[in-house]
Amino acid sequence: MERNYFLLILLFLTFSIKAQTPCQLSLDSIYLDNAYSNCNHLYFKYNVSGGNASSYYWTYGDGNSCGCYKPKNFYTKNGNYQVCGKIQDANGCKDSLCITVNVNCTNPCDLSEIGIYSFDTVSYNCNEYEFVSFISPNAKRIVWEFGDGDSSNSLYALHTYHTNGKYTVRLIAQDSLSCGDTAILEVNIDCEQKLPCNFNINAIDTSSTSDCKQKSFVLKSNHQPKEVTWNFGDGLTLKSNGTVQHQFKDTGIYEICAIAIDSFDCSDTLCIDIVVSCPKSSAINLFGKTSFQIFPLPFHAILQIGNAENGSICLYDQRFSKVFESVCINGLNEYNLSYLESGFYYLAVQTNETVEYFKILKE
Repeated sequence: MERNYFLLILLFLTFSIKAQTPCQLSLDSIYLDNAYSNCNHLYFKYNVSGGNASSYYWTYGDGNSCGCYKPKNFYTKNGNYQVCGKIQDANGCKDSLCITVNVNCTNPCDLSEIGIYSFDTVSYNCNEYEFVSFISPNAKRIVWEFGDGDSSNSLYALHTYHTNGKYTVRLIAQDSLSCGDTAILEVNIDCEQKLPCNFNINAIDTSSTSDCKQKSFVLKSNHQPKEVTWNFGDGLTLKSNGTVQHQFKDTGIYEICAIAIDSFDCSDTLCIDIVVSCPKSSAINLFGKTSFQIFPLPFHAILQIGNAENGSICLYDQRFSKVFESVCINGLNEYNLSYLESGFYYLAVQTNETVEYFKILKE
């Protein structure tokens, strides 16, 4: 009985060994795909026989590897490299093969890893764009050319276009060897166009009323304003049309500003200086006793000086720079000072014995 049982086991093992099929999977060849390869960007083809491979593993001799069906590799240095492929089928049968490839690029830029992986735009309004990019880390110089003459060296650039149209945007990335990559996209700017503003304030005419501290103002512009905001320089403002009157509390020099808006919401601003003054009976004597009569005060064009002896006069502005000088003979002297700007001046009247100073006002 035991002997028969042993014979059955021996017959089963013999049948099992004869039933197993030997591995015939073979990686017959590996070679370059010359249709797609260049000096260092190599694509590989291969031939397999004796079955169907279910998994692949490739090593390229430069530290890179791939478990891919279509092997390829980008080499960054010239030299000889051993490329090996390993295949395996569903039954666990394996085979491998290696070949040697030569990388010999004459242009250093062919070996550069510089590259623009992706870039895009984000629009905030009709003419403002943010440009973003994903570039290889060895980039040393980045230039955005926006197509309108402007450029930027930022990786993320914000740009505003001022005119409608189609613009060709170029992104240029370069490494330390000045090897580069370029990407191009089109930007279409189509903003609603507004008519250009041509509203201008030409002048502000001023005149005095019967009250010496009240002034009338008339705005002169190239066409009728819709609204004018007046700033009188004394802390008070008023909205009106192009004509207004204002009562000042005190004399002095005031800056008057008019901010006008027309019916197209175009605006313009003009500011002028005016003098608010009231007539006085005599000049303002700063030093010594007064022996001269100066009138009218304030004066507009003609300044009159009456004196009892010969002398000379000299007129200074508020920075004490000399603006006029002349002789002054005994009697009534008239001086045409209409060319001077409005404001305060200092008058020095000199005789043989003394010099007297006066502060006078020209309207």
